[in-house]
Amino acid sequence: MESPAQPAAKAAEVPKVSNDAKPALRITFKSTETTVPLTMKEEINTLAKRLIQNNNERVTLIAYAAAIGDQVSTARRISLSRALSVRAYLIDAGVNNLRINVQAEGDKNTGGDPDRVDMFIQTLDSSAP
Repeated sequence: MESPAQPAAKAAEVPKVSNDAKPALRITFKSTETTVPLTMKEEINTLAKRLIQNNNERVTLIAYAAAIGDQVSTARRISLSRALSVRAYLIDAGVNNLRINVQAEGDKNTGGDPDRVDMFIQTLDSSAP
């Protein structure tokens, strides 16, 4: 017996980070490091508490890694590992995983330390349906 067609679930709108936005937090890594640095955990915990208390906010993690020679794909994998490490840390701290966006930019550095994760807080429009 065929079931009636279900309406498609509406995907959550992922807000874009403005090119001139300043990160709420910048986490720098050693060149091949992918785990969250111990020195940054207190600041990440503070940001996680803010996200937990404000249901209309979400975070976008944009990760970068310096390319060594012509190893662009390696830089992309390292940046993704960094972003996922920070994401896992936020989830362990109690942040809902649906409120965390991840972007791995590899060596496409827009300025600043090439080995980093930038955390951007975005406020969602609470009047949207």
